[in-house]
Amino acid sequence: MSELTNYERETIISYNEAEKTANVYTHNKSLRRKLEKLAAERPEECWLEKVSRFGEAVDYTVPKAWVKITPTRILSEEQRAAKAATIRKTILKRQDTLLNGVVDGPAAETSKDTSDGSEPVESGRAERK
Repeated sequence: MSELTNYERETIISYNEAEKTANVYTHNKSLRRKLEKLAAERPEECWLEKVSRFGEAVDYTVPKAWVKITPTRILSEEQRAAKAATIRKTILKRQDTLLNGVVDGPAAETSKDTSDGSEPVESGRAERK
């Protein structure tokens, strides 16, 4: 069998007004894993109907209430800038932690043990040992 193109690897979600379940047909690996996990955790609500295309596609039945359309949030320029600043701050903090072995948190704030001869830490940060 020939390999399908990305355009041909589709996901189809179908349901009708009479039933409480929806059918999900998909080639998407991420969605297939998610459905497989849900079927294992909640077999009374989600189950595999069939595998097709030599294991490349699956059909699952799920509750119709699980089908959602969630648009992305529209951010103002101020919100976008604030979010970018928060992300930059988080990245810098992680880099600082990785490069310098610095730890933040309640344990670090109270760390004043100088038994190893070092200076007490007052900034809320303690070096890892």
